[in-house]
Amino acid sequence: MTDINDVKPMPEVDPKLLQEAFESFMATSKLMEKAYHELQAKVEQLNLELEEKNKELAAQLEATEHARAQVSDVLASLHLAVVVFDAEGKLARINRAGQELFGVREEAAIGLGLVEVFAIKFNGITGLPTWSDSAGLMAEFEVGSLDDPPGRVLRCSTHRMRGMDGGEGRILLAEDITDAVVKRAAAARHQRLAAMGELAVQIVHQIRNPMGSIELFASMLQRDLATQPEMADVAGKVQQGIRSLNLIVSNLLSFAKGAEPVVQLIDFRHLLESAVAEIDVQLLQNNISMATEIDPEATFISVDPDLWRQVMLNLMINATQAMAGGGELNVQTRRSQNGGGLPVTQVIIGDTGSGIPSGIREQVFNPFFTTKERGAGVGLALVHNIVRAHGGSIEFDSVEGGGTTFTITLPG
Repeated sequence: MTDINDVKPMPEVDPKLLQEAFESFMATSKLMEKAYHELQAKVEQLNLELEEKNKELAAQLEATEHARAQVSDVLASLHLAVVVFDAEGKLARINRAGQELFGVREEAAIGLGLVEVFAIKFNGITGLPTWSDSAGLMAEFEVGSLDDPPGRVLRCSTHRMRGMDGGEGRILLAEDITDAVVKRAAAARHQRLAAMGELAVQIVHQIRNPMGSIELFASMLQRDLATQPEMADVAGKVQQGIRSLNLIVSNLLSFAKGAEPVVQLIDFRHLLESAVAEIDVQLLQNNISMATEIDPEATFISVDPDLWRQVMLNLMINATQAMAGGGELNVQTRRSQNGGGLPVTQVIIGDTGSGIPSGIREQVFNPFFTTKERGAGVGLALVHNIVRAHGGSIEFDSVEGGGTTFTITLPG
């Protein structure tokens, strides 16, 4: 226990110093309070500014996302194939048109190179597009052969793209222009044929009169030489030659004018007999027999008789020329149905001749194409045009050394 006598008295405090210390404390407290309020106001201001910036950023992100969605929609709806590659030349994105054009799904194509993308669907590729800085550079090239169904003509352009994943990307734009190329070629062909047709009409009119005179004189000569069979036979061959020339001239004229059928119901037997009468000498000379099979339900057909006579003559003459060493010419009609179940009439003309070489089968209906030393190459083209003008179709089946069969299908 502490003795009260041991407690030291407290030192005396100067009231003035105490007052000054208290006033200094109060002043400092007020400054701190003021600084706190200023800091609080500043924080509130910063919060407001941050909130505003966040709103702006959110709006920008929304706008960016909206723009990205729009770009995606545009790419998806484009008929133009768009393929994006990264800096290493690997596929990063391909739109719907590109997937259809190159025959691949996007998820399976990611990471493929340019050559690999083309090779998915197209074989035998030559002249692939190269990367270019020129925005307007275009190239057209053929993939496959247009003679084969996969063959297509593509128009491509390539562009470099800056800033993709921090590197340099590449874009391939590709468009299938096969139909446009085919139409362009067909238009050019049509113009050439039109010019040739005008020339053919003028030539035909110039030579028909002399041909008629020659045939008349040959027939008169044959009559006067009735007592000299060998000489009369020569005159007969002159007549036959004139008839062949007349068929060529008629084909040229018909092809130049174009087929405009005046359809009527005719007896096919009578038409066939009339056509056979014009080639009976050729059938006899080439030792060719004739076989016919007329479907009772396809005896009468609706065609233009004059045009159809040309169809029969051209096909039968072609058949006899393919059987120079003898054979059989078959003509038949039949009633059938097409793929849609609608009734059709078919006229079938076949021979047992040399057949059509596989290398030229795509060209047999082309005008002015022929493998004969003498001939204008118009006969089968005219047949094709006449059949098409009647709303029908013509196909053929041929075996080299085994003969050829033409099948004409007419509606109704």
